Amino acid sequence: MLAIFDYQLLNHSLIVGVLLFALGVVGFVARRNMAVMMISAGVMLQGVVLTLTAFGTFHGTWSGQIFSLVVLVVAIAIGVIAAAVMAALARAEGSLDTDRLRRLGNEAACDDPQSLPYEADLVGGSSQLPDERSAASETHVTKAASEGIDD
Repeated sequence: MLAIFDYQLLNHSLIVGVLLFALGVVGFVARRNMAVMMISAGVMLQGVVLTLTAFGTFHGTWSGQIFSLVVLVVAIAIGVIAAAVMAALARAEGSLDTDRLRRLGNEAACDDPQSLPYEADLVGGSSQLPDERSAASETHVTKAASEGIDD
């Protein structure tokens, strides 16, 4: 009777571990906020830790629990570093939106920042570069002034 209970306990623990991991993956992929992504990564790690602990208990060894402890210590260290980075980014940019941070990374990697499209260009605005816009508006103003046309 004890062996059946052990298999059932292992089965239930693995199901809960997989559900936790899947919930973390969905949260990580579906959200754009870095804080929610870090929480989802923590939920995924908890699913892995539960699975390791269940296998260790099932086999009657301490290896699963010890490895789970190592995983948790590393996860805490990564979490502290990530929290510091998120605090610095939130203070500097005012947002933890990953799309906004990705655009900042593209601008920093580009040698000629004026060749990058404006945000308005990405949503259907003008396709002219900043210098062309200012030159076109100056030409329009000069032309309007010479013809006596008021805008």
